Amino acid sequence: ALTESWAALDEVSNNHLMLGHLVRWFYSGTLGIDQAGGSVGYASLVLKPQVVEGLEWARGEYLSPRGRIASSWRKEPGWLLLEFEIPVNATAEVHLPVTAGTRILESGRALEGREDVAVRSRTEDRAVVALGSGRYVFEVAR
Repeated sequence: ALTESWAALDEVSNNHLMLGHLVRWFYSGTLGIDQAGGSVGYASLVLKPQVVEGLEWARGEYLSPRGRIASSWRKEPGWLLLEFEIPVNATAEVHLPVTAGTRILESGRALEGREDVAVRSRTEDRAVVALGSGRYVFEVAR
């Protein structure tokens, strides 16, 4: 913890989270687990993992009021593997890091023509996919 003020005065708290906490970054940044704006009780999720240089993998979970939310990613030769678990009675908007023309598979199958995985948008660096509850394994070519 950090002090409440730069001066570290005796009359104020010297055990303070000052501007946030590192653990929050692991959940919402590296793992990408967050609640959608306007959502209550994690009914609607945004899963937007940040795959960073220097890390080969990340894995974690959050126990929400609706159940377990899990997110993980790992770099493999030629592929980025991402796994997500969405609790019952929840939906998620998943942001997959891609490059233009990148091949994306979910559980070994292409996304095109699927009813359970809806591609909302795709840009040069991200594909946004809508998912219902369940467990999903994405493979993104790198």
